[in-house]
Amino acid sequence: MKVFCSTNMVSDGRSFLSELSNILFRCRKDRDKAVALHLVSCICEDGIDHHVTLANELVSLLVEIGSIGYAQQLFERLIYTSQESWNALIIGYIQGGNPSFAYALHHRLCQHEHARPTRQTSVALLNMCGQLRDLKKGEEIHLDIDRVGLLKLDIYVSTALLNMYTKCASLESARNLFDALSIRNVVTWTTLLAGYVEQGYGKEAITIFDRMCADGVSPNSITFVYVLRACNLMKDMKRAVEVHLEIEKRGMMDSNSFIGCALVDMYAKCGLLMESHQIFTRFCTPNVACWTALISGYTEQNFSEAAVQLFRQMQLEGMCPDFGSLVCALKACGKAGALLEGIKIHVDLNEQGLLERDHFACTTLLDMYAKCGYLGKARQVFDRLKVKSVVSWNALLAGYVEAQQAEDALKCFQKLQMEKIHPTAVTFICALRACAAIGAEDKGEEIHGQIERRGLLARDPLGNTLIHMYARCGSLRKAQKVFDKLLYRDIFSFTTLMMGYAQLGESDSVFDTFDKMLMEGVKPNPVTFLVLLTACNRAGLFIKSQTYYEAMSQKFGVCMTVKHSCCVVDLLSRIGHIENALDIMHKMKDLPDFVMWHAVHNACRKLGNMKVHEQVFQQAWCFERMNSTPNVACLTT
Repeated sequence: MKVFCSTNMVSDGRSFLSELSNILFRCRKDRDKAVALHLVSCICEDGIDHHVTLANELVSLLVEIGSIGYAQQLFERLIYTSQESWNALIIGYIQGGNPSFAYALHHRLCQHEHARPTRQTSVALLNMCGQLRDLKKGEEIHLDIDRVGLLKLDIYVSTALLNMYTKCASLESARNLFDALSIRNVVTWTTLLAGYVEQGYGKEAITIFDRMCADGVSPNSITFVYVLRACNLMKDMKRAVEVHLEIEKRGMMDSNSFIGCALVDMYAKCGLLMESHQIFTRFCTPNVACWTALISGYTEQNFSEAAVQLFRQMQLEGMCPDFGSLVCALKACGKAGALLEGIKIHVDLNEQGLLERDHFACTTLLDMYAKCGYLGKARQVFDRLKVKSVVSWNALLAGYVEAQQAEDALKCFQKLQMEKIHPTAVTFICALRACAAIGAEDKGEEIHGQIERRGLLARDPLGNTLIHMYARCGSLRKAQKVFDKLLYRDIFSFTTLMMGYAQLGESDSVFDTFDKMLMEGVKPNPVTFLVLLTACNRAGLFIKSQTYYEAMSQKFGVCMTVKHSCCVVDLLSRIGHIENALDIMHKMKDLPDFVMWHAVHNACRKLGNMKVHEQVFQQAWCFERMNSTPNVACLTT
């Protein structure tokens, strides 16, 4: 090569150019960086102005083989730069992860006299803006491509711009652009619809779909996937079933695995696991995506053990889990307490190098160990995180609270604040639960102040947790004050406050709060009645207890449990109404537990009613003989 360059610089120019072109061709084919750089040297020595066309080709070649720095240097020395050189450099910077250089070059290109941006360059830049959520640069590129007239001429560029605005959550700009388009096809309609779904606007997405159909545009499989997701956001099962029927009518079920997957996901997330499984069995081509949708659905509906079983079954059927399925299964393991399966998934993620490059996977792993009570390992995962987000802090904090390590939880909360991490509502809830567990009212009050300053008190879970914290610490006045400030009071707000009053024996306040709850139209649940009956029991209010007990099922349609009956039986026994207590026990759907028999037994002994005492002993023996002999033995003492 060196010999060729030195001997042919002064010889026939045509043979020199021909030979250089041949070398360039071979270099592109072999991706030979050394030869490419030597070609640059030869051209520069002979005078770059004599070889403009070749130099422009060489710019593209240098980008292709990863020498974008040399390509830029050569590019800047050229008097005439071809459109191909501009576009090659811009695409090179995008692929190399250097957005600022790509933006700057594109801006220069739009102001150039001879060259213009191509469809490929503009679409690539807009896609990058969308991925980086860089709305400001996206708007600048919009102005540039509009100035050169590319926007009006190319539907692909318009669609990429539309996609950029939706990815950057600028839905108003996306809508304005869409309305100004002279040509709208299924791709532009679906891009707009998908944008609304991704931002959580299910109702608006359905409206766009209806308008699309009214305009005579036929939806494709991707459109239907997003429409199903919109139905899921709205929890609109009626519309979802209609869409499902339309998909079947168009014959898309058998030919498109994306739609099958979307239906599995939609039915599962709506809690219709049987329907989801039927779609999975009948229509889904067995693939990892469909399995993942099913596993995710079971996990979200709190059938976590079944989700773990599905993950095992998927592997038994020869499916190799991908990143999505591994993370879904990891979440299921955490909820189900399946530590061994979780450790296996940890090993898989580690071997594939996924933990090093994905923060979400690390946080899910941390959460799994914390939920399984394996806090030492959870802490190890946390300490290895390169970036400790508030989500990862919350997972560790919740783990300490669930493991009843309240002091460690509060230390974790303090460290989080020292690290200048902004707490979320979840962070505060965990910290308040820790305060409640150890009666740390002063710390809880300090956290209360932070919540007030951030304007978060109006959020139901936070307000309810504050009520719980103050009630557990015995500060019912403060709990009541928080309750009174809540803009929206739900069943949890009322029941939590009632529980606090019941624990301190303030039965009148329990009943007053219950009456207020009914006045506000809030329907009581089983826990509410358990609190009421407990308050009656402690206060010895037999008639009130009977009234609430009967009203549970007759007036409010709340199913009685053994715990409800136990409260009433205990009260009746203590006031000497043994026959009434036994009557309730005989009418129960479930078998009476030992606590009830013990209450009646004690009452019989106190009253000296040995006849009933003997009956109680015999019946207790009958009910408990299979598994509770030690309990029955207690009745003889």
